[in-house]
Amino acid sequence: MKATTPVNWQSLMQMAKGCATDEEQQQVAAWIKADPEQHRPILDHITEVYQGRGAYEAVLQERILKRVAEALPEILPVAPQVKPMETPDRKWRLPALRKWAIAVSIALIVLVVAGRQEQIRNLIGAGAHKALWKTVVTGYGQEAAVMLPDGSAVRLAPGSRLRYPEHFAGKERQVQLTGAAFFDVRKNPAQPFTVMTGKLFTKVLGTSFEVVAYPDELQSTVTLITGKVMVHNRDRQNNWQAIACLTPNKKLTLENKAATFSIDSISIRTSQDIKNGKLVFENSTMAEIAIGLKRKYNIHARFKEGCRPSKHISATFDQSMSLEDISLVLGKVSGLHITTGKDSMYISY
Repeated sequence: MKATTPVNWQSLMQMAKGCATDEEQQQVAAWIKADPEQHRPILDHITEVYQGRGAYEAVLQERILKRVAEALPEILPVAPQVKPMETPDRKWRLPALRKWAIAVSIALIVLVVAGRQEQIRNLIGAGAHKALWKTVVTGYGQEAAVMLPDGSAVRLAPGSRLRYPEHFAGKERQVQLTGAAFFDVRKNPAQPFTVMTGKLFTKVLGTSFEVVAYPDELQSTVTLITGKVMVHNRDRQNNWQAIACLTPNKKLTLENKAATFSIDSISIRTSQDIKNGKLVFENSTMAEIAIGLKRKYNIHARFKEGCRPSKHISATFDQSMSLEDISLVLGKVSGLHITTGKDSMYISY
């Protein structure tokens, strides 16, 4: 981390927990934009800590980060507020972990000053995972096929990030997703498969489903193709709670800000289109479609000033279709004038 780039550490922690306000999200987005290569991995690793640890260890991390913030006010101008810790086995665990926390705090302060980012991330997550984790990232206009250690297959959508261990150990096969992906999971009743995002936690035994959870969008969705999944989200105390058990051809939509959700049925044809990797838009506005096309084709979508069409559109496109062909179809369906260039799409009445 550069000493000349301040950040509100409380905002980072709220983002990691999945309960950041709009203002906090904007602050973090601006901080990442200032130096994506340095800042994005730090936020990702803090998110990993909160999603992968129990409540006790998460609070302990807040205490460590609070010490760093207090020691470096020029870098971390607003120190995080740490809530009192509540845990039934607090009495016998606290002394040993407190010593560990103080030692790691001192090491973190030294490393922040030295700017050795990789060691900072390793120390923040010390003990979180014994196995080595791999990360696959796709940019706009890119997709990736990933084979997980258990033989499960993942189709990672554009503008997404998938983290998974080299070997699945323990009681669950856990992966972490930012963005969107389609999963075809090998069945293993003794070791359920879980997908963690900032807002949703999906647990399965063996099935195929799609998760769409881009941090900058208003909604997150889980669409089940085969099998059965249990979907969780975070409550006001930042704990995971089960909200729905999905059956095939059902789609759960979570309103990220309001934390409300709905479940709708999708047709068997739509279900198969999603499974086959087609570009599917269900009851979407032109603004939502433009965002999807922006990720898929790595283009800049621009609306003419004052052009904010509210009509909802359902459409499916093959992977082989060009952006020009898609634009022609959308123009006819929506009644809009859509033109495309090498790296842009312009939409007007």
